[in-house]
Amino acid sequence: MYNILNVVRGGANMALTCLLRTLQILGTGVPPTLYLQVDGGSENWNCILFAIIDLLFDLYPQLQTVLVSRLPVGHTHIDIDRFFSYLNKKLFGTSTGGRSVGANVYTREDFIRLYKESMSMNKDTMLLDHVFEDINAVYDWWTFISPHLYSGFSGYGSAGNVHVFRYQRRGNGPPHIQYKYWHQSPEWLPSSGESLKILETRPDLSDLKTLQVEAHVDDAADTLLKLQKPVLKWLQQQAQFGIVHEDDVKSWKAYFKSLGQFIPSMHSLLHLHL
Repeated sequence: MYNILNVVRGGANMALTCLLRTLQILGTGVPPTLYLQVDGGSENWNCILFAIIDLLFDLYPQLQTVLVSRLPVGHTHIDIDRFFSYLNKKLFGTSTGGRSVGANVYTREDFIRLYKESMSMNKDTMLLDHVFEDINAVYDWWTFISPHLYSGFSGYGSAGNVHVFRYQRRGNGPPHIQYKYWHQSPEWLPSSGESLKILETRPDLSDLKTLQVEAHVDDAADTLLKLQKPVLKWLQQQAQFGIVHEDDVKSWKAYFKSLGQFIPSMHSLLHLHL
């Protein structure tokens, strides 16, 4: 689970930073067949995502197939929603005799503990051993990959009828890419069997070492300060009545201080050393 702080702007760069961080945590545990399920938001279904998935085959030798599926417009709850229903039950409790008893959460540590407890209620999924990380900044994948995109690849990132992409490793070259309108569609396209072309040129992966942080966080320190003041004020008021402990206040102060230290050099925060 990633805690996206409000100094970060949403978009494709954010979604890809989270995806690639997850794969980095898995490391050699990245499976031979990877299933990605996304909704139709532009941050999740775009040409940059499709191009980066192409490059995953260079980064992870064990990877053989990637299936990317877009949920249909108007979809209801999906399997990931069930995971967070466990957290909701821990936070707010379940109704017993018309009364729900939830949990008191005063610190970040309280929330992480509750989150991990709630995820352990789900015996079907390891969920990366219930990882919980802050994301203060994201890498600028758009700037990195856009010069290499094939100009003829267009229309697939819009809200059209394409809902499935399949990438398959074939030998030592780039993956073979095809698409379907729906999973139940009878055939993969292009029907000629040719691979869909997404990249005109393949970037040098050594350039990932100089990947830049998205430049939109000039006011990050000011934003964190605005967040810090009301939180600490409320905690100190509650501490006067014995509702929270002084250690809880100290915990938040230490957390905000650690965030402030990351602001000048947020590149180190993402731990993304590919």
